Amino acid sequence: MNHDEQLAAGAAILGARLAPLGFTFAVTSSGDSAGGPYAAGAFTRGRQALSFSVRHGALGLVTYHLGDQDWTHAEMMRAVQHPARYPGFADGDRLGGARLRLAGPG
Repeated sequence: MNHDEQLAAGAAILGARLAPLGFTFAVTSSGDSAGGPYAAGAFTRGRQALSFSVRHGALGLVTYHLGDQDWTHAEMMRAVQHPARYPGFADGDRLGGARLRLAGPG
């Protein structure tokens, strides 16, 4: 699966939870960079957004946005007192990060 297909697969997993809440997904960029091929997209609803990227077959940056405020995944998890976990780096489940976000706290 290439980076564009991985982004689409992750968006489908997250979209199952976010679309009914009024979020829409769009690819924001895709291509080659100094770090290698990547794809990025965001779910948005008004002034709220959840953006994420994939690179080298794994979840990359995850950022939460509200108006002009931005939080990394680690910052958001600290704020809500939930452990920040990034599945897929060691367990081989390349879409595990999206599945974990869909499952929520627990």
